[in-house]
Amino acid sequence: MTELHELLQKRIEELTEKHKKILSERERLEAEAKQLQADIATLHEALNAEARRTGHTISKPASSNGSRLLGHRLVDAIRILRQEDPKITKRGVKHKLREVGFDFKGKRPGSAVHMGWTITERWKHKSGDPL
Repeated sequence: MTELHELLQKRIEELTEKHKKILSERERLEAEAKQLQADIATLHEALNAEARRTGHTISKPASSNGSRLLGHRLVDAIRILRQEDPKITKRGVKHKLREVGFDFKGKRPGSAVHMGWTITERWKHKSGDPL
């Protein structure tokens, strides 16, 4: 083997090892992010339950960063966005959800939003409520 060949082989091994470490770190971060989303959803549920119990309304903070959407099911997140802005479009929903890092669980965001939108439309027509 030539010196260049050995050098390249060594570099390949170094990069492969670094790649494995990064993938491992990504898996750890994704698991942590999922747990945080679940925690956020649980806290939102507790806040909503307490508000219902006491009869208070929960106002949306003016500087909301979208964390209220994390941890919810897609259809619930779409419903929340449509309640906040009845004129929002499917593209607007997709953009906002992507912006806050919503977990589409491996689905294509456009298709997922379309399906969720359709479901919320069905709910709207069945119940007669605006959402």
